[in-house]
Amino acid sequence: MPPADLPPASREEICRVSLGAARNFSRTLAKKRKGAGVRRLYRWDPLGGTFVPANRPRPGDTLLLHSEAGGYDPALGFTGKLGTPVEAVVPTDDAEPGSRRSMEDDAGTTIGRWIRIEDHLVHVAREARSIVDGLGLPGPLADVVTTAARWHDTGKSHEAFQARLLSPLDEEDREARGAALWAKSEHRIGGRGTRPGFRHELASAIAWLSAVPGESDPQFRDLVAYLIAAHHGKVRLSIRSSPVERVPDEGDRRFARGVWDGDLLPAVELPGGGFAGPVPLDLSIIEMGEGSWIERTLALRDAPDLGPFRLACLEAVLRAADWRASGKEVSDATA
Repeated sequence: MPPADLPPASREEICRVSLGAARNFSRTLAKKRKGAGVRRLYRWDPLGGTFVPANRPRPGDTLLLHSEAGGYDPALGFTGKLGTPVEAVVPTDDAEPGSRRSMEDDAGTTIGRWIRIEDHLVHVAREARSIVDGLGLPGPLADVVTTAARWHDTGKSHEAFQARLLSPLDEEDREARGAALWAKSEHRIGGRGTRPGFRHELASAIAWLSAVPGESDPQFRDLVAYLIAAHHGKVRLSIRSSPVERVPDEGDRRFARGVWDGDLLPAVELPGGGFAGPVPLDLSIIEMGEGSWIERTLALRDAPDLGPFRLACLEAVLRAADWRASGKEVSDATA
């Protein structure tokens, strides 16, 4: 059985295999007479954040096998033949993470230095402006992206995120760091915290919607909210709770992705002036019906001037701005 703290596979460790080939190899491996541990197959569980036994490969699985199972050649790739043990790959320190991280993962938060939320928002807004200007995006779409950049990580001010970020510190350091709100840290985030499955981008999107005047352009409002929610690729058209979440004690209290109805988000200074919050988070948007999140996002998908491809493009622009800003923050830390 793999260790419970075994991290997800890096890109260097992954070999893409067709579903049919994976299932054939799995059957061949199961017939192997010796080595019960070698015969076992494990898949990455993004909800639990660990590898679990897999009886049958499924589409999209990231599978883990014992190195003695064979089936791979460094020159040819996947062969499907039992035989020579596979030499383990040791990922480099800067290896890109695999695509099957846990649903609560925030790997980009660890950059080797402390960055306040306010400063990170400034950095991302600057990169977003540079990209939209370089692409020549029309004014309204450029405004959508830059506005989303200004708000995208405001949800990190949530007490659940801050507590998890500071948890590895000793009491004295936690008290000192607790005077500010942090977006990035010099260490890995500790454990799952008090809200397993918490997604800061959902809190950010709800805070944005709470701050937008009711008479504003509905498409602009909802498009900004969608880009904020989607900038890590974990919240898009649907918002629902996950099996790993902690359920509120109040049985009728709405909750989803670690965010609870009525949570108070502290005030965060925005680039260019103004503040996001303090604001209570209203999760009524997760209900079905008129004005719901799914109604708003489907309207964006089906809008003649947007559609899935333009949505994907705008999402990519915001994510690129976030990556660029974070990359420069890392460079500053190692300079």
